[in-house]
Amino acid sequence: MQLITHELTLDFKRINTACVQVIDIYRGDANSHQLRIKLKSDGLPFSLPSGLTMAVEVGIENKLGLPLECTLTDDVLTCILTEEVLLIPGMMYGQVAIKDGDAVLSSSAFRVRIVDRVMNQVLYPNVPGSTKHDMDTALAEARNLSTELDTKNTASQGLISSLNQAIANADEIKTYAFDAQNAKNTAIEKATIAVNKAEQTASDKQITETNRELTTQNAQTAQEAMNQTIQAEQRVIQLMSTDTKSYFFATITERDAADGIRDCDRCSVLETRADYIYDTHDLDGNDVNPEWIKTSEWDALKTVAWEIITGKPSFAAVATTGSFYDLVDAPAKFDAPVVLDNTTDTITWNLNDSYNAVVTLTQPKPLTITNFYNGCVCSIHCYGSTLDFSDTAQYQLSANFGFLEPVDNEHMMYVLNRCGTKWIVSAVPVGGEEYE
Repeated sequence: MQLITHELTLDFKRINTACVQVIDIYRGDANSHQLRIKLKSDGLPFSLPSGLTMAVEVGIENKLGLPLECTLTDDVLTCILTEEVLLIPGMMYGQVAIKDGDAVLSSSAFRVRIVDRVMNQVLYPNVPGSTKHDMDTALAEARNLSTELDTKNTASQGLISSLNQAIANADEIKTYAFDAQNAKNTAIEKATIAVNKAEQTASDKQITETNRELTTQNAQTAQEAMNQTIQAEQRVIQLMSTDTKSYFFATITERDAADGIRDCDRCSVLETRADYIYDTHDLDGNDVNPEWIKTSEWDALKTVAWEIITGKPSFAAVATTGSFYDLVDAPAKFDAPVVLDNTTDTITWNLNDSYNAVVTLTQPKPLTITNFYNGCVCSIHCYGSTLDFSDTAQYQLSANFGFLEPVDNEHMMYVLNRCGTKWIVSAVPVGGEEYE
């Protein structure tokens, strides 16, 4: 498969790639609504036999279901990417199929990634292989969502009043801080005067009853000034303790169970993809007090199902712990094939290692796959022999399985798609007798 800008070439008779290919579509380009697919058969321009049709579908999470309008001219299949498709965040999966009625005779998979032209980065990468830079970009945008409240003119008069009160509190803090400093300076000055007078009186040995009274009065004045200082400082601390706080919760249940929430505190909830403010004065007039009032929604994620977010290994930690650092620091998943152990009776493949694998056999052996999720797609190259997919409880063979067998210097490549409780298996021969 050869990738060109907005184009890819599929050869239905021979597939010589090690893994499913990705094509970037830049959002906003003049040709971003078109995807051209050059079709070949054994290296020659493809000609669709009479009575057969072409079909192209895309979807997220390996769940196809969005058919694309396509037109076949000679050997070029032109697909129209609708606005609905272009608005899907991150990576999409696609399939080009040759069909006889509803039956699929042959198919080839590809991936389409929608890229923002300004940042030149995937807005919401959702497949293994995302770089840490992509994840940092997603994290920064998620954090910036909470600041949108300051730029949107959607707050009610009650919320505006709360903000004005916060400003007034800040001004009062400044006033008390200024008064506290003045009181402290006055206390120091008067205490110094009292000490000086006492020392002078003692040195002159003229301590009379009047002098003692003046000394006592000066000491009391100094104590009162110090008390005023303490009261002003305590007021500053009290006002500062009423500053609002922001929280992040994974679910509504976690939010409602939180302790220490105060009026005008804010939070973001991943489960609902929305932001809230805590109301203890019934500002919206619905006779519910206290309550969390929704202030905004995350437009970019509000259409993504909660099951999809928690079902993805890279997002599961965020969804269940509320820590974006679990996402940023997660190890990257690469598509480089992993070489599997062939010494056991059953070949075992852990998808946490890679979504592509290689194994060399001398006789057919069964395959067991671990750490997968519904809808995932993976591929394995088998040299020397073939894999045994006779276990119908785990595997369902595609309509074209076994249509072509490896000959001469070829080996077999299997593509597996997890659908519900079974793996859908397709197989095609590709070039090469040994893995290099």
